[in-house]
Amino acid sequence: MQQNGSEVDRFRSIMIGERKSPYTVKEYTFLATIFIDFIGKNLSQCTAVDVENFKNYLATSKKYSKSSQYLAIKAIKHFFKVMDVPQPRNLTSPKRSKKVPNYLTEREMGLMLNDENQELKTRLIVSILANTGIRVGELCHLNTEDVDLEEGILHVKSGKGDRDRIVLLPDTTVSLIREYLKSQEYP
Repeated sequence: MQQNGSEVDRFRSIMIGERKSPYTVKEYTFLATIFIDFIGKNLSQCTAVDVENFKNYLATSKKYSKSSQYLAIKAIKHFFKVMDVPQPRNLTSPKRSKKVPNYLTEREMGLMLNDENQELKTRLIVSILANTGIRVGELCHLNTEDVDLEEGILHVKSGKGDRDRIVLLPDTTVSLIREYLKSQEYP
């Protein structure tokens, strides 16, 4: 199966060249490896029956949720595309269930933001996430120089899709950032 390993390695290299996120590269590479190991042959020899068996394997043996099955098929479709191999006709993703997202009510958010027993850092994180809509991963990658308190903006770099963008900060969040930065100054 050395040939199959090199297919996956090539897939990984191409995705890195496409500037896919490290998470996407890791996840898609893992799923492509599972697929190649499952079908037991080169990608170009894959049949519609192989795909159907793989989809059943994900659902029954691996007990993948609909969302995980969807991601796996999306990864395999990209694998076929990148490797320039025609994909079997039945390589379709399962329908994902549309569940209503859980969210905090205004009252719950207010309680979290105004709870003096909460650490300042926790209140700041909640405020930024709730008031800007940035993703947790984007927040984790922010640096002090990405924050412009005078203008009340965040420079979010390499967000989803590797796009940079500017996000407005409400005055309450700017105040919390100032308070947090002041608390971090050493005498």
